[in-house]
Amino acid sequence: MELFALSDREPGRLLAVTDADEHLSCGDLSAASEALACAIGGHVLVFLLCENTPGTLLGYLGCLRCGAVPLLLDAHIDPGLLKGLAETYRP
Repeated sequence: MELFALSDREPGRLLAVTDADEHLSCGDLSAASEALACAIGGHVLVFLLCENTPGTLLGYLGCLRCGAVPLLLDAHIDPGLLKGLAETYRP
């Protein structure tokens, strides 16, 4: 994916700006993906409990970069439904 090649070539390049004026760089993406790769090892299913936040964006892109398969779920998902999904798919 070109975004990942760009993050390696230009770590200081701006990736996103939040409503609160928080700036995320390509280097932030690289750091997040490295942290995820170390934590999960890649090539696994990951449940991402999502909100409209920089952490969700970095988590999603980090999963893609380290080879994990992200399943995006609402952060406020019903706990019973989440439990059922976890029992079925064993992320």
